[in-house]
Amino acid sequence: MSNSIKTALITGASSGAGPGIAKVLNRNGYYVILASRQEIPLKETLSDLDNNAHYHLFDVRHKKSVAEMVDAALEKIDQIDILVNNMGIMPLSRFAEREVEDWDRMIDVNLRGMLYTIDAVLPGMMKRKTGHIVNISSVAAHSVHPSTAVYSATKAGVKALSEGLRKEMSDENIRVTTIYPGGIDSDPPRSVSDEILIAGMKGRYSADLLEPEVIGEAVLYALMQPENVCVSDIVIRPTRQKI
Repeated sequence: MSNSIKTALITGASSGAGPGIAKVLNRNGYYVILASRQEIPLKETLSDLDNNAHYHLFDVRHKKSVAEMVDAALEKIDQIDILVNNMGIMPLSRFAEREVEDWDRMIDVNLRGMLYTIDAVLPGMMKRKTGHIVNISSVAAHSVHPSTAVYSATKAGVKALSEGLRKEMSDENIRVTTIYPGGIDSDPPRSVSDEILIAGMKGRYSADLLEPEVIGEAVLYALMQPENVCVSDIVIRPTRQKI
């Protein structure tokens, strides 16, 4: 692979904005590494890309699995220039329902898993004194509603860790961008089991949803800036979405 081609590792690449991000970066000349637990949708996304792509299966909830995935990726490519942390789940519920296992899963995937992935790629970026980390948060980091408290807490955590990472890495020439999407077509409201919450989410996302590739274009915009320019935050919503 040519050293002039930059590589982008995209986690959560099988759903949500993941496939759209992969398609946009791939057609703009990036070598794309897709990573997720779900092999069938990864293969489907891979079939839409050119030869500058491959995929790995991993479980972001486990540090060892994350490290093994990154090591396997580095056996095929020279380095990881860009990390796009796109993983996230959204099993919403009210506190009175005591869905503690769902809370744990959201913390493990949305927050702890993101830290594991950053930890796995950051040493290489620091050694080279260059790199770009893009963390996908949510507008839920800025706005909390009944049933979204734990999800919003994880996404606000992404906001905090991203800003801290940006400040720490500024002298290392490593850029950090956080993207806060609104409703995305195929977004996680599908995972809500409570019928009342489903109805509420449908109302909340009644605006035209964002196509996944719109998020990919936002990622590309941040990546394409000059090396001395860091786009630290992008909030992107459907025009008609009120939250």
